[in-house]
Parts: sequence; structure tokens; C-alpha cells
Amino acid sequence: MRKFIAICLLAGLYTADPANAQSQDQTQAPDQDQSQTQSPKQSQPQRRRVVIEDEPQKSEFFTKAATETLSGLPVPRFVSLKFGQVNGRQGPTLQHNVLWQYQRKGLPLIVVAETENWRKVRDSEGEESWIRRVALSGNRTVLTKREVDIITRPRDDARIKAVAQVNVLLDLGDCNESGWCRVRSSDGHKGWARKSDLWGATNFD
Repeated sequence: MRKFIAICLLAGLYTADPANAQSQDQTQAPDQDQSQTQSPKQSQPQRRRVVIEDEPQKSEFFTKAATETLSGLPVPRFVSLKFGQVNGRQGPTLQHNVLWQYQRKGLPLIVVAETENWRKVRDSEGEESWIRRVALSGNRTVLTKREVDIITRPRDDARIKAVAQVNVLLDLGDCNESGWCRVRSSDGHKGWARKSDLWGATNFD
């Protein structure tokens, strides 16, 4: 019987309460001015769709080479969340409203613009927000777009080691020219998966 990887799925990805997100900034994510006590404007937040869209192409973004950015890194590029609770804001300041809160450490995101201390990111649903630079990591991760076989070698007839369900987070290794990527699950399963089944495996270089 195939061994399924039991990993927390989308249930804890977002909170729909901006006020609650604001109150948790101080203890979880470095996104809070300690002198700021006013909560963001209360509104009825839009419910997010649970969809993993196809990865956008580099041509869809305003691109900058590493020599043209403040960080010395190219735009666009993939990053991941460093913490389990990180606010996505409407703009690159603490005074901007919290649009939603990401609640999944390691979630892959695309940096599409940046300032010195903030990054504008796009998630797997195509939504964009601003996140503090210190809340992001350069570690590469991916989300599974469908049920994915993790196999022993990068070939279709290889033995299946495990099966990752939809929307599982995996650590990303290198990808080869044949469309296979090395991946690792949170419980230690290592192997290969098809690049086309993963969101976050594109190399924009």
C-alpha cells in the first residue's frame, strides 16, 4: 500500500480577521511597530479561493537583474515564509492595512517588487501583498498541485517511495532538464517528483 504523507493542508493557511492578524504581529512575525496600538480599519474581508494556479511566466513580471535591485537579487524570484504567522499588507509600511495573514511556515511565494525592507509577493492563488523582508527566507519549497508520486529515480518506471497529497509542502532540491526535481517531505521522505506537478519549482533566471 502506498504510504501517504500526512501534512497539514490548507485549513490553516489564512485568517479572515485582520484585527486578529494585527494582534499576533508582536509575538510571531516581525511586522509590528511596538508603538503602534491602532488596529487596522475593520472591514469584511473577502474569502480566499482555495486554488493553486499555474506558475506565471517571467514575461508577466517587470523584471530586474540582480545588479539593479537593493537586495542584490533578481526580480522575480522565489522565496518562502520564515515564520508560521506572517501578515500580507496592502502596501510597504506598518501603517498599511493587513489584507490577510499567512499561517504556513515555508509557503513558497514569488517576489515581484521590493523596497529596502519590504517585498511585494505573489502567492499560489495569484494574490499579491507586501511582507517584511525579515519574514522571508531564500529556502526553496514547493506546493503539490495534485497528488504526486515521490519516486526513487527521475524516470517514469521508478519505484514509488511515497505519495504526497494535494497542497503538501515539500523542500525543493535541484531540477534536471528532463523535468524532474529532487524533493523532501517534512517527515524525511526524499526522492524525485515531476516539475509540472509542483508550484514553486520554476527558475526565473
